[in-house]
Amino acid sequence: MDCKDAQRRFNAYLDGELPAETSALVHEHLRECPRCSEELGRHRALQRLMDGLPGMTVPQGFASSVRARAARRLSTVGQPILVAPRRPAPILARLAAVLVVAVGVMLGGLMSSSIAHLQAEALIRAEQQSRLDMTLDVLGAVPPDSVAETYLALLGQAR
Repeated sequence: MDCKDAQRRFNAYLDGELPAETSALVHEHLRECPRCSEELGRHRALQRLMDGLPGMTVPQGFASSVRARAARRLSTVGQPILVAPRRPAPILARLAAVLVVAVGVMLGGLMSSSIAHLQAEALIRAEQQSRLDMTLDVLGAVPPDSVAETYLALLGQAR
């Protein structure tokens, strides 16, 4: 299983909704892939955050009263109408807060992996430059009129 397949299954994996065989494949991938393990940690944190939000309860008979009201209006107006909750602001505020946190978690993960990638590239470039400098220093330290200088001169002419 590759990273993309594993990450697509993270929510179902955390909720225990995967078949046993697929869950075992995701688990095995997580053991071998530190990047996906970190991503799963972010999913867990977001899930805990969302679980901590207060739930909403709908009054008994709410759906039937909405349907009856819509039917009355439909019979008088003749066209269907959209029914919106009376107080959408608290619901929208909670949804916006969850979305802001989710986007923040995802952007933080992207930024941290990008920074780590750039740091790794810089280390590789520095190491390559160090090796090149060391090679040039070794070649530059050949004493004049030595066998090594003659050999290097012959190599230069052969190219």
